[in-house]
Amino acid sequence: MQAISQNHREFAARIARIESGVAASKQLLFVGIDEVYQVPLRVRKVKRSGLTAFFRNVMYPVSLVLAVVLGAVAHGLGQIIRYQAQGLPDLGANPDVEMVVQVVLGFAIAMVLGYLTGLRSNQLTTLKSIGVVFGLLLFHNSVHAYPQFFAILTSKIWVNQVMAHTYAHSILWRGITIPF
Repeated sequence: MQAISQNHREFAARIARIESGVAASKQLLFVGIDEVYQVPLRVRKVKRSGLTAFFRNVMYPVSLVLAVVLGAVAHGLGQIIRYQAQGLPDLGANPDVEMVVQVVLGFAIAMVLGYLTGLRSNQLTTLKSIGVVFGLLLFHNSVHAYPQFFAILTSKIWVNQVMAHTYAHSILWRGITIPF
């Protein structure tokens, strides 16, 4: 009978340890003689405030618009960088080749700027590409609006060529100006 009461006492001691929450009962797991493993405690997630959720919801559509704007700005920066590096523009260049070069350069700059600004997701990549094409089609309208500014940034020859061959408030596609 002594063995039975001893087992009852050990079992009661285990139950008492479990109920008291001692580390040996809930957090430490003993395996074998010398091996001890720590069981990770469950961490509760912090509930976000309503203001944080509001800004997160507002920033999503803003980021979509910013991605398109970033693509258009990247195209403009590409044009300025290109003319600063090349010097005078090639007046007899093929418009199709020029358009491809402008798109590739604008897309590369848009990816770098997107990485730097945190606009990195795949759907934003598509919108940045749309912004580059948008900038490609409508960049000459900025030249019509601010010719002196662009003459300083690029070259007077290129600005005069854009002013002579395109119209303000138009779309430029493969060397053809389409007024709207």
